[in-house]
Amino acid sequence: NAAYAEPLAKLELLAKFLQASPDAPTDIAATAARLRDALLALENRSGRFVDRGTRVDADSLVTKQAWAVLALTAAGVPGDTAPLEALLRSQCADGSFPVSLTTSGCASGDLAATAAATRALSGRSAATAAAWTGRRVAALRKASAVLTARTPGDGLLRTSGAVDIALSADVAAGRRAVGLDPATTTGALDALIRADGGIATGAPGAATSDLTTSIAAAPGVADHSWLQAAGSPVG
Repeated sequence: NAAYAEPLAKLELLAKFLQASPDAPTDIAATAARLRDALLALENRSGRFVDRGTRVDADSLVTKQAWAVLALTAAGVPGDTAPLEALLRSQCADGSFPVSLTTSGCASGDLAATAAATRALSGRSAATAAAWTGRRVAALRKASAVLTARTPGDGLLRTSGAVDIALSADVAAGRRAVGLDPATTTGALDALIRADGGIATGAPGAATSDLTTSIAAAPGVADHSWLQAAGSPVG
């Protein structure tokens, strides 16, 4: 049967959010447990998650690993530190994270992967408090410093010269998750909101709101991180 780690991780986080709600379905705890077990079934001996199916992540993406680490934090799996260790081992010399866990000895990494890793490293729950080692804290500090240092003065990151709204929002959300204030990015994204409530793509000449871009911008416009929201299983 096909099984993919990142969607399972996101569903597990959603289930744990719902579990904290008084209006949650009566079987939500059982559903969360099944999602947790399905995710754990994909973990290999090195702590990485191996997808099964026709669209597997052959590159062992850091973003997938980060979502899995967050989901296991939410699920309260205190003895399984291998996924966290696999994530920490991939950190580049400057504190950023590469696109792939298989990258070794990197000097510098990718901002989107670093933002995802920062959120994963900042997640906490009572059951996994022991996983907050000095190494984890140091890694989190270095990663968050990279996100701040690489954010330009106007708050908007660029890819190939064009404003990258999704990346700007992602990095801002990563900074906010660790308690930093990405006010410059938030203000810059807020200024891009059009009369219809959406945001156009960052491409030159874009004049109409784009749904995908607007959704991607939302975490950067929000004034707090979902990790610290009421009922968060990792806040």
